[in-house]
Amino acid sequence: ALCGSMRDAGSTVAIALGAATAAAAAYLAVRAFRRHRRARRTKLPIRIIARKGKDASPTEESARMPHSPVLTKRHAEERDKARAHVQFGQLLLNSGRLSKALSHFEAAVALDARSARAQYEVAEVLLALGEHARAVRHYEAVLSLRPACVEAATNMGVALLAAGRAEDAARASRHAIQLEKERAERTGHGTGVNGEGWHTLNAALRACGRTEEAQAETWAAIEAAGGRRARAVLSAPRAPRAASWLSRRPARPPRTVCCVKWGTKYGPEYVNRLYCGVAAHLEEPFAFVCYTDDPEGIQAPVTCAPLPTGKQWQGWWLKACLFGPQGIRAGKALYLDLDTIVVGPLDDLFNYEGAFATLEAAPFACERDNMGGLNSSIMVWDAAACAAALGAVYDGVHAGLASQYLLRFDHWIEMVLPPFTQTAAAAAAAAAAAGAPGADEQLEVTAPASAEGVVGCDSLQARFPGQVVDYNTDCTRGLPEGARVVCFPRRPKPHEVTESWATEHWHNLCP
Repeated sequence: ALCGSMRDAGSTVAIALGAATAAAAAYLAVRAFRRHRRARRTKLPIRIIARKGKDASPTEESARMPHSPVLTKRHAEERDKARAHVQFGQLLLNSGRLSKALSHFEAAVALDARSARAQYEVAEVLLALGEHARAVRHYEAVLSLRPACVEAATNMGVALLAAGRAEDAARASRHAIQLEKERAERTGHGTGVNGEGWHTLNAALRACGRTEEAQAETWAAIEAAGGRRARAVLSAPRAPRAASWLSRRPARPPRTVCCVKWGTKYGPEYVNRLYCGVAAHLEEPFAFVCYTDDPEGIQAPVTCAPLPTGKQWQGWWLKACLFGPQGIRAGKALYLDLDTIVVGPLDDLFNYEGAFATLEAAPFACERDNMGGLNSSIMVWDAAACAAALGAVYDGVHAGLASQYLLRFDHWIEMVLPPFTQTAAAAAAAAAAAGAPGADEQLEVTAPASAEGVVGCDSLQARFPGQVVDYNTDCTRGLPEGARVVCFPRRPKPHEVTESWATEHWHNLCP
């Protein structure tokens, strides 16, 4: 009886154990199935952050599917490690440790090559470090995973242009512009205008020698945005009237030298030294006006005038205020960038008899990608004759359209002003054909006028050969003979130059 009871109890235990095992197996199977379904449904958020420039597109939240329909434990662990590397890399990036951050982002890519976020972070750091070719490859990887990522397409255009691939940069920028438009239509947010994409497109087309194409596309975009096409019509200045019937000597128009100081890049010493340089090299009386947001430290007799305010009024776009309601409205005007050193007489520039003249970009070392364009580091114009016409330069900037589609103020005045009547290269060729002028002979370049008196924009290098020079191009062996103004459009800046002529004409010029 005892044995029978034990046998029955063992059977009961066996049955119970079997049922428990089956229940556990079923439970694990259900968990695995549910995990599998979650893995297929789960959208892993990836935050793509554009760090290039103030006009970068807004942050985009998006999703990435797992590596395979079944997310294995190893894959999940690698994904989590990759996320940890990205998060730590961002901390390093925010503290300015780019190389360390890059090592963590690259570790994340090694663990999870399909992580668009990790690929993007690698590309961004490489772009900041100047490794443009490598950055392009990672932007391409992002776009293969996320074809609609506006930020990756935009910054890839920047990297391609920096790598010298202007044609590819133009194509990438057009693609980014289209993606931004599609995103705005899809989400209902934003204006649909990719400002940085347009900036890169304009620069890339100019680097390809397709300036007219760049201008035509930009005008079409401005008109589509509600703007209007504008062209400044410059008229030939009239001869000055006599001061009185007694003297019979023509009255000299007032002379104004002006500059723009915004932000903290240049201190007040730059304004003061520029004034002293002009005063030392200009015989006739003149007024000196500085348009600035901070007059602190600027010494008399410099007159400070306020700058316009608004999102569109920043950086070099503030030069447009010279042609606005508070700009120079009478007499002769000479604009000089703050980072210039006056080393010789300026009378020739003020005796310029045309309507408007500025610099060609071609002779500058930093303008190799804008060979047919202009550089507004120096401008001289007849304000009385051209104030109304040059108002078109101000209007486009004030409306906010110019800075939305163009990277530089120089690109905008190229679009608004008529082209050069004669370039420095053409003037040099004409001089060579006619015989080079003597040492004390000035080459004369006449701007042709139409029957209606409309004239073109003049090149200062063609009008006054050798008087305006670029430090990086022309001053490698000292100050060139005959130079009057030295421009510093890039580094170094005047306070970083230690040559004797810079010490004389800048460092020791003002107390």
